[in-house]
Amino acid sequence: MGFSPEEMEQLAGLIGNVVDAKMAEKNVVTAPDPVPDDPETALRKASEPWYFVHLADGRVIESQDSASTQMEGVQVIGRFPKGE
Repeated sequence: MGFSPEEMEQLAGLIGNVVDAKMAEKNVVTAPDPVPDDPETALRKASEPWYFVHLADGRVIESQDSASTQMEGVQVIGRFPKGE
């Protein structure tokens, strides 16, 4: 018993989706480890504002990063200034 053309098309689509998902996992770019700051840069960073960053996996982290759309490989869905 063979597959009908419609079944073959569905099977090819399913395999293509699985392959695409696996390739996307392998192509994730991670940020390099940060270089230790010199004293001047450390002082500047200390004065920058902190944010609560809500990630798509449900976690909330604190960060001074005010622009990234992904953190730790997870989509950022909200960023709120950390109050005093």
